[in-house]
Amino acid sequence: MNIKPILRKYDFRPKKRWGQNFLVNDKIRDKIIGILAIRSVDSVLEIGPGLGILTGQLTKCAKNVIAVEKDKRLCEVLKELLGGHLNLQIVCDDILMLDLSRLIGHNKKLKVIGNLPYYITSPIIFHLFKARKVIDTILITVQREVGRRLLAKPGIRDYSALSVNVRFHSEPSLHGIIKKDAFFPRPKVDSSIIKLKLFEHPPVRVDNKEKFFALVRASFNKRRKTILNSLIGSEYFSLKKEGWLDVFKKSQLDPTRRAETFHLEEFARLFNNIRST
Repeated sequence: MNIKPILRKYDFRPKKRWGQNFLVNDKIRDKIIGILAIRSVDSVLEIGPGLGILTGQLTKCAKNVIAVEKDKRLCEVLKELLGGHLNLQIVCDDILMLDLSRLIGHNKKLKVIGNLPYYITSPIIFHLFKARKVIDTILITVQREVGRRLLAKPGIRDYSALSVNVRFHSEPSLHGIIKKDAFFPRPKVDSSIIKLKLFEHPPVRVDNKEKFFALVRASFNKRRKTILNSLIGSEYFSLKKEGWLDVFKKSQLDPTRRAETFHLEEFARLFNNIRST
């Protein structure tokens, strides 16, 4: 799809600081929509619709589409281009500022789709996880490097606190690579299509998610050190070395391992033994 005439018509220049790279490949567009497997009864939330390349197609197969666009100028363009679609709601706001449960109601389950800018990928994912009660599936395109971190398993270089968070909330899967020439302006790197199927209930049980993820983040704080050295002196926990060693012993875990080797279940076991100490 050639979007240059649209850009000229509305005198719009994509903003690099907001990561505005618009999908211009119709085949990729259709592939992405197909992966989401939208039905006529589905409600879809699109993050950053841009010029509506995906949006227009989404309105043809979903019951309702909510397009959230931060750029006010783009909102005006979208309303002119797609305002005639009765099942489309264009919301001019920052996705991070929206209460999604209130936006769509508590009795619906959303499918979420979006091309996420690099600089704000993690905050958006975490924000969506907070609204997991009203979200069924998330399908996002992200920079390939970020995609590797989202999919990473223990024992590999890209495994991180983000990887653990993703596997606590969802089952991630890779559905293809998008070459950089499928976007305009052309980004510097290729993108990954990542699907996150949200769990109804997390696969591990912890009684305080905020403190649990504080433990996970602290564990990765010094990646080249042992997990014990990373945790000693953590601002979130008052345990001294002896206390941590006792927790590891109760958890039947080796404190000389690095955090990147720990599975989600092991982090949960460690955390739950801290709570019981």
